[in-house]
Amino acid sequence: MSKTIEIEGYCRLWGDQFSPMVVEEETGIHFDYKNEPGEIGKTGRYKGVAIPCGSGEIAFSETGASADLLSPDAPILEIIEKHQSSFSAAGATEIVLIINVFYKGQCNIEQSHKLLKRLAMLKVDLSISCQQL
Repeated sequence: MSKTIEIEGYCRLWGDQFSPMVVEEETGIHFDYKNEPGEIGKTGRYKGVAIPCGSGEIAFSETGASADLLSPDAPILEIIEKHQSSFSAAGATEIVLIINVFYKGQCNIEQSHKLLKRLAMLKVDLSISCQQL
């Protein structure tokens, strides 16, 4: 049986003075991608120039019919809640959950009021992109 849905997610944090290295040292969290403010970019629009802000991404994903990264009890939300003060102290001013959904057939995405309430409480934005397999 082939996969009918694959969901990948990223929690992206950034800020003009955000230091992902400080968060890693203080919390033990590992960023899958990170850059410090002023670091020279290696790819993209900042290739060869100083990146004006710091950012970091924590990746998470699930596959299968029961894949649910949008649960109000999602582990990534637990991480954000537990370490939110460390993120702020390290300069993070924005936190966004980026969800990419790859699917065959129909794609329905529903956000519960419990999830939306939790995202609002944590001041986390949500971005969802859907692409057919």
